[in-house]
Amino acid sequence: MYMYKYKLIIRISLVFSLNFTMNTLVLTFFIFITTFSDYALSQLSDEMQQVAKLLHDNCVGEVGVDEALITQTQDGSFAEDDKLKCYMKCVFSQLAVLSDDGEIDAEAFAALLPDNMVEHGTKMIEVCKGVGGANGCEVAFNLNKCFYEFNPAEFMLI
Repeated sequence: MYMYKYKLIIRISLVFSLNFTMNTLVLTFFIFITTFSDYALSQLSDEMQQVAKLLHDNCVGEVGVDEALITQTQDGSFAEDDKLKCYMKCVFSQLAVLSDDGEIDAEAFAALLPDNMVEHGTKMIEVCKGVGGANGCEVAFNLNKCFYEFNPAEFMLI
């Protein structure tokens, strides 16, 4: 687990350098809060919450999804909307936990889990990692739906 966290820190540093060098504010950091409640979000440091907000804002800007559709997922309403699906893919792709063609990297997902979420998150990943879809956007959408179905009370899409 420590090896993955170390690799993640290196990846984040490299990406920040590359992105700022290119004058692009593309944040490629994702904390596994896409699947946890507001309580879980509140357990993260202020810095991590800011990172999650930047990631959210970047993907909303890139895809142009209606914020209301993101909010509605909290209640289990997953609109069949291409922009929503691709927003979800953007979030997952930013940290390379989902490839462009929709292949899920369960090991990378698990490496991103904060210590207090490892047990629950690992089970959820194991249950949901086999979802499919016609493309990366649909896989991300189906993955989030599976995460919601696994534990609706703790689901959150940033």
